Amino acid sequence: MKNAIIFFFSILLFAACKKDFEGIEIKGRITEVGSGKPVAGAKVFIIGIGPGDGFLSPGNGNESIVDTVFSNENGDYRFRREDSPFGGYRIIIKRDKYQDKYPSRGIDWHSVNTFDIQLQPYAWVKIHLKNVNNISNFSWVKLNGSWINWESDKYVLNAKNLDQIIFETLLGNKSQKFTLKNYTTNINIDTSVIFLPAHDTIPINFYF
Repeated sequence: MKNAIIFFFSILLFAACKKDFEGIEIKGRITEVGSGKPVAGAKVFIIGIGPGDGFLSPGNGNESIVDTVFSNENGDYRFRREDSPFGGYRIIIKRDKYQDKYPSRGIDWHSVNTFDIQLQPYAWVKIHLKNVNNISNFSWVKLNGSWINWESDKYVLNAKNLDQIIFETLLGNKSQKFTLKNYTTNINIDTSVIFLPAHDTIPINFYF
């Protein structure tokens, strides 16, 4: 009889331990695109979505910042609370020298969610454009590249006596293409493909 009682209470204890988690836990690891290095100090905003909006529609309806957590030296982050007044959650990740991340995936409550993130690092270029011939056949030139804030005619410049320094922000840990062309004939004067390490400023010279 004693063994039967012990067995009965063991069943109850096991059932209690198996009870569904009623709160919300969001955790994961943040790494850098291209290198796979952990990103420490990334700020993770935990956004609660109103109960009527549903966790599959982040960004719609009422939202509120529930908390913010930071990734540690290994890139790991974790948020947990035992209750959940929201119908769902989403996250936003920000870090200096990286592109902000807005994952579209909604996160359900009463569950543990593992959400690994890769952040795209920035790099910078310092471009020197100089017409060493002073007066040449190139009356106007156009510089093309993969700028973050791109405008189609951003750098259409008078080539006569041109001597200008340009700074631009680009995506790091990847190769980028830069082209200087004759704006009138649309013929390339010079093209460079350069690998841009994350967070570095790379000099590029176009002398023509």
